[in-house]
Amino acid sequence: MVDSAEEGIEKPDPRLFHIALQRMQATTEEAAFVGDIFKVDMVGARAAGLRAILLDAHGVHGDKACERIASLGELTGLLAPDGEDP
Repeated sequence: MVDSAEEGIEKPDPRLFHIALQRMQATTEEAAFVGDIFKVDMVGARAAGLRAILLDAHGVHGDKACERIASLGELTGLLAPDGEDP
């Protein structure tokens, strides 16, 4: 878990995302970030080199050029490797 108050860095600063990756011992290619605020979550995750997925439960961000899901349940199908059943 990464807390911006503890780190002294707030989203969309990509350094916060890099700290999270380091703690998970993951690379940007192995991880994706799901967030619900375009201006901080999607902008920050993209700046950090992550795959950014917008949780848009109410469908209000149709004008944004990004991957989006309406619920976390959709992640299984979205993140499953091609050809594999979730």
